[in-house]
Amino acid sequence: MKKKLPSAKAPFPAFRSDQEPAEYFETHSVADAWDHLPVGKPAKPSAALARSIQERHAVAKSPISIRLVPEQIASAKKIAAAKSVGYQTQLRMWIAEGIQREMNKRQPARRGR
Repeated sequence: MKKKLPSAKAPFPAFRSDQEPAEYFETHSVADAWDHLPVGKPAKPSAALARSIQERHAVAKSPISIRLVPEQIASAKKIAAAKSVGYQTQLRMWIAEGIQREMNKRQPARRGR
């Protein structure tokens, strides 16, 4: 059983290095002093980060259900692990490749004029 940490008292002691607060809060609970902590400023992401977040949300994925036999899932996990990707990511890549392959079959070949 974990022993209860003594409460940190606000205001906190003056720390002279980055290591001192780390050591202090390893041995003191901030729970009782939580309401006395200064309110931080909200983080404002850079314009590039904000744009990236908006683009990701615009192309959000829709969850679906698909039934696979356990052997298929195990195989997908093994292959994905060898490629250092998640198995669901691997399955999405295979689905995207299959869709693209089928779409390419259905498009008539373009001939030069």
